[in-house]
Amino acid sequence: MTATISHSDDARLHAGAMDDTTDPDPEVPERARGPLRFPAAYKAKILAEYP
Repeated sequence: MTATISHSDDARLHAGAMDDTTDPDPEVPERARGPLRFPAAYKAKILAEYP
């Protein structure tokens, strides 16, 4: 037995599928910030608490 779903194209259209008629957004997303940096005093405090 085979089931055919006839509304799949309609559902994809309403789900925000890519549309060839629109131009892509030229905005570039913000770059991620660099790695977290901690002051030397904070690092020394953490190391001093380590048994």
